[in-house]
Amino acid sequence: QIYSQLYDRRQELSDGGQFAELAFRMVKIYTTLNAGRPANDPVWQKIQEQLNQFKTASQGNLDAEIQIDLLEADVLALRRMYPESEQVLRDAVTRHPQSARLWAALAWIQDRSWLAEVAAQAAAEPGTAPQPVASRAVETLDAANAALVDPSPDDRVTLQIARARHFI
Repeated sequence: QIYSQLYDRRQELSDGGQFAELAFRMVKIYTTLNAGRPANDPVWQKIQEQLNQFKTASQGNLDAEIQIDLLEADVLALRRMYPESEQVLRDAVTRHPQSARLWAALAWIQDRSWLAEVAAQAAAEPGTAPQPVASRAVETLDAANAALVDPSPDDRVTLQIARARHFI
């Protein structure tokens, strides 16, 4: 109900950015409260419906679109749907290649996916060393460095932290 009220008030919020920020906070809280639910729980469908409404309402506002894409990828990652989360971020990076936050999030989800693959291998064959599974995160971060034109100091720091997080 809160989401419906927020969606109804979107016209009152002047630039769409305020709307996206409120939407992001509300869905983030709701998602966090439901993080332990199974991936097929109906609550996730409701969250996805809200995200779709917020996507529609935030079209044309760069910051809002990026926030909503990041949130959608986060929701999918909480459901352990890493390939779908990665695809959302790949699509977002294609639309907004100058966003260091999107590139860093894509590298993070690729690392999470890699860890899940390694864990699955270890569980399938206990006592044996898992086959090497390459993480795509390094290639993604290299592509980000090549794609960003005139990155800001914040962009550089974002990518450096993402690279450091990958190697930890």
